[in-house]
Amino acid sequence: MSHQVNIIAFGTFGNPNGFKQTFFNAGADRGLAKSIKTFDLKTDAIRLFPHSRLYAIRKEMVNGSCLVSYSVYSFAKEQGSERGGTFIGSSLLFSDKVAGEAITVNCLNEFHDYLEKKNVQQDIIQVTHSDHFQVRNPKDFTKIDFNLKEVGDLNLIAASDRYLVVFCEINPNSLKDYFRRTQELLNLYDTIYFTSSQEIAKFVNERGLFTLIQDVAGKRDLDKELEKLNEEKLRLMQAFILELEAEQQKIERDQTGLKERYKNWIAENERQHEENRKRIEEAKKQSTHSGEVYKSYLEKIVESVNRLKAREKPHLVRRWLNEHKRNFINQLNQHQMPQALKSVSISTNTTTVKARMTSGTGELECFETGRSDKRTDPAEFNVYKVVTIALIFLLLSGVAFACFFMTFDF
Repeated sequence: MSHQVNIIAFGTFGNPNGFKQTFFNAGADRGLAKSIKTFDLKTDAIRLFPHSRLYAIRKEMVNGSCLVSYSVYSFAKEQGSERGGTFIGSSLLFSDKVAGEAITVNCLNEFHDYLEKKNVQQDIIQVTHSDHFQVRNPKDFTKIDFNLKEVGDLNLIAASDRYLVVFCEINPNSLKDYFRRTQELLNLYDTIYFTSSQEIAKFVNERGLFTLIQDVAGKRDLDKELEKLNEEKLRLMQAFILELEAEQQKIERDQTGLKERYKNWIAENERQHEENRKRIEEAKKQSTHSGEVYKSYLEKIVESVNRLKAREKPHLVRRWLNEHKRNFINQLNQHQMPQALKSVSISTNTTTVKARMTSGTGELECFETGRSDKRTDPAEFNVYKVVTIALIFLLLSGVAFACFFMTFDF
């Protein structure tokens, strides 16, 4: 057998053991045996009576596995005790999948009948612990693996802590139908009990702790419960649709906002690029013109030196060079340094969408605005600073050279 199916026997044994349950299939998961809830009954809400039986279907989530159990309880006394509500019981526990209802009911009844036959005499349990039960696997137990199917649409995230008791026929054919029809009701209830005992039904009704319905001739309350389930499923679906529609609108607004921010970012940077292009072109023209001004004056200085070496009168050379010097200075004064380039934004706020599904209808959230990272691009280093420094150096060199020769008075 696979670990998807476990067979369990349990009972009440009085002092000192109380309620005990034991896994009897070979290779049972010990961790699972310690983790699941017990199959004990809340005897303040429901109780077994002599010659009565009680069937149950239960849901549970353990270590990420979806557990569904099918159980049967029958009245049995504890040794040396007349305490009421005691019992012996059996259960088939399925992990993540369940078997067909027919083989489930047949195996459950066969196992429990043998359990009663070998361990109960005159309505008294003959052992003091479930570990001591004499048991025998049903003959079709190994066939269960070939009759497994997916668990229905069950909400196993949160326990509802609600219990339903159905007063109905519990013959094998009826049980097959009830197990099939009520599995989805485990979305509303943790455990659903089935009994044909009027004493059990009366006790449950008087205590009022569990919901009691009837599914006998003239009373079809189970259909109403199934209708309530369908209404609840419809309500959850509609709530989920509304949630998704609201989330869709939010995403669309964020998308529109992000698109608009990119549009503005692109337009602004295109404008800055165009302005920088114009400044670069203007700077190129100014650089060319400045070079020509410096070159022209330097040529005049060289020419003055040559004229002086040729024994031309210094005052005439000075007068001639001073005219060119004034023109050179006037042109420098008219020269404008290029404007610094405008920095280009290299990032923009972005919207990140995170999806988180939760139980039930599933919730989507949330939005975070990303941070803008400001970095300096090495390519943005201002080349015109280098040009300016070079031009100033040439200017100072030329002026010093001119002054050296012009200060002599012949």
